[in-house]
Amino acid sequence: MAENIHSHSLVYQPASYRICVCGRLELEWSERLAGMTVSIRVGKGGGTTTELYGRLPDQAALMGVLQQLYISGIPLLSLECLTPPDCVE
Repeated sequence: MAENIHSHSLVYQPASYRICVCGRLELEWSERLAGMTVSIRVGKGGGTTTELYGRLPDQAALMGVLQQLYISGIPLLSLECLTPPDCVE
């Protein structure tokens, strides 16, 4: 059974995230993705990925970014929370 979610949990707190997606997103995507910074990476084999970095006010905002990527058909490669939550000791 899941623990109770408290108001101090990461769900309701600002946090910084790194999201990696397949392909190349133009810098203008930053506006659609809650102001996240867009950074293009070209791999050794020539494959291109885009890394999105940014601080979001809560996980609802994160879900909005992920939803925008999903409805645009952009494959998600990874998602990392860069802010250590209270639950990690």
